[in-house]
This record gives sequence, structure tokens and C-alpha cells, in this order.
Amino acid sequence: MKRTSFALSLLLILFAGCSSENKDLKKKIEELEKDISYKEEKIESLYDNLISLCTSSREEVTSFGPYTLTEQVIYETDWDCASKIIVQSAYIEEGVKSAIIRSPSEILYEHYGDLTVHDDRDFFHVSGYSGGAHCCSFDLLLSKETPYEIMFSVSSDGDLGSLVSDFDDDGNQEIQISDKVLWYWKGPPAFTARVEIYLEFTSNGFKLDKDLIYSKVSEKIKNTEYESIQFIPIEEENRNDPDGWEGYWIPRELTSITAALLFSGRETEAREFLDYVWPKDLPNKDLYWEEFKEELTTSEFWDY
Repeated sequence: MKRTSFALSLLLILFAGCSSENKDLKKKIEELEKDISYKEEKIESLYDNLISLCTSSREEVTSFGPYTLTEQVIYETDWDCASKIIVQSAYIEEGVKSAIIRSPSEILYEHYGDLTVHDDRDFFHVSGYSGGAHCCSFDLLLSKETPYEIMFSVSSDGDLGSLVSDFDDDGNQEIQISDKVLWYWKGPPAFTARVEIYLEFTSNGFKLDKDLIYSKVSEKIKNTEYESIQFIPIEEENRNDPDGWEGYWIPRELTSITAALLFSGRETEAREFLDYVWPKDLPNKDLYWEEFKEELTTSEFWDY
């Protein structure tokens, strides 16, 4: 009994020591993280200050309707200065550093980089690019009447951006959007599908133009070579990849076409297309279909 009590006492002392050491270690880690964060901020600030010694800048202001676009432009880069002040060579890019859009009463948008402005009849169309793989062109539509504000904004897959036009000659303008809802859907990056949808602008705002979406996807179906829609087996080392389906990558032609048909309200035709191209020996088609429809409802434009 005494031996048991003694053993328990030793264990309690040992655990108490470990607990104390763990607390000390955790405290040291937190202090190091704070120190690193502080030094990173200082280094970034120092770097910016050094770069400013080697460059000059000016502001360029462009007016369009009631709005102004103010751009800070870096120019006259002194490369000799950069190489002398900064250890190793420094890359300093000339061009627009920042852009700000103002209405008569407030700042509406700030962006690091270039912005372009187009007069698209019903509104001013501002576009830019934020960079990154599969990301992101963005577009803003600004009202021409009070209240002067951003009426609509959207980011799109890749560097394609959104187009504004009266695509169906019905007198109303539409905005063409490459929806990102199916990025990497059941496939690798190369299989990423862009879903082409259209929103029509009327006096009541923007709404899905289902007839136009259907017209465009019908044309795409006519030009599709069905033998090109291939379910490619996933490599053995990636066979358990959760983004695939039953050991196969889902082809982007299937996802983009069925998605557009669903956006246009033609679920029966979408299912018929799926049934036609789906391999007979690939299981769980109905489960895939339900998961696919549920994924589409996460699009910000599904209920437009």
C-alpha cells in the first residue's frame, strides 16, 4: 500500500513538472511569435522606405460622369539607387501602385493596381485584376443616376473578366459572367469548368436571363463532339482523392453544360444530357446528380 502511494506521489510530481515545462514552452513560443511578427512589420516598413528613396510618384485623376479615378503612378525608377541601398538586386515595377474611385460624396473602391473604365450605356463599367491562379478578374457597374453607387460587382475565373452588351438584341443590356461555383469540381485544376451565365439589366435591377443562357448552351451542345467528353481514370497514387468520383475525374464539358442548363431552368434536359454521356459502368450516378445540384445552389447568382 505504501509502495502504491509512493508511486502515485512520484507520478504526480512528474506530471506537475511536465505541466510547468509545457506552460513555459508555450509562453516562450508565444513570445517568439510576437517578436517575429513585430520584426516582419519593421522589415516591411524599412523595405518600403528604401524603395521610396529610389522612386518617384505622381497622381493622375480621370473624371467620368460624377466619378473620379485617382491613380498613384510610380515612375522614374533609379535602378542604381536600388542596387546600392538594398542588398542584392531589388525589383521595382513602374506603373500604377494604387487606384481609388470616388463618387461626389465618398470613396467607393480602392485597388492595388490598374483599373479601366468603359461607358457601357446604362452604367460605367470598371474592371481590374487581382492576380493569382484561377483568380480573379473583377468588374464593377456604377450607376449614372443618383444615388451614385456601385450597382453590381462580380469576380470571375481567370483573366477573362465579364462582358457587357445587348447579347440578344432585346433592347436590354446583359452582363456575361464566368461563374466560379464549379472551381475544381470533381477534377484537377486543368478540369476546372467555367459556367457561362447572363444577368439582364432592367429598371428593376439584375436578374438571370434564362432564355439567353439556354440559347448559348444549346449552341455549345450542338458544337460539342461527344467522343471528347472523357471520364479519365485517376492515377493510382491519387485514387483516394476526394475531388474525384468513383476513381474518375468528371469532365468539365459535362459540368459546364449541365450547370448552364440548370441555371436556365431546364433540369429535365440537363439530366438527359448527363444520362447520355455517363459511362454505364460508373456507379452512383443519382448520388452524383444530387450532390451536383446542391453544389450549384451555393452560387451567389443561383437565386437572381
